[in-house]
Amino acid sequence: MKSLRLLLFLFTLPLLSFAQRQTLIVDENTTVRLRLARNLSWADARTGDRIPFEVLEDVTVKGKLVIERGAIALGTIADIEQDRSQSRGDRLGVTLDFVRLVDGEKIALHSLNGPPYFLLMNVKAKTLYAAGTECAAYTYGRADLDRGDFPSRP
Repeated sequence: MKSLRLLLFLFTLPLLSFAQRQTLIVDENTTVRLRLARNLSWADARTGDRIPFEVLEDVTVKGKLVIERGAIALGTIADIEQDRSQSRGDRLGVTLDFVRLVDGEKIALHSLNGPPYFLLMNVKAKTLYAAGTECAAYTYGRADLDRGDFPSRP
């Protein structure tokens, strides 16, 4: 009986180490540098509109390419607030949604600027975010990925 247990243990040991090697972990708050892909102005903004961003730099984890430069990240116009008293001006808020990984999956993004908005536009000041505006975003939560789905980077 003891030898059977030992045999089973020895048989499963390589499988356990193989499974551990195959996991790739993207930690929470991994930095993703973004660039606004189109102009964002009050004139044509509507709640629910999708706002595209482009990833500026490859993101690698343990030598594996996880997010490729040029990948598309998406945000959403979440709030258009009109100030009735006109003391503060109207505001438009954009939240971040996700970015696509190399394997086609998505990972959620957020801002460290303070919730809930990633970009905040004061309309009274006629703020416009031009295409090409750069900003930093961060992965939301920890992601356990299959290491085999991602190419190696030197």
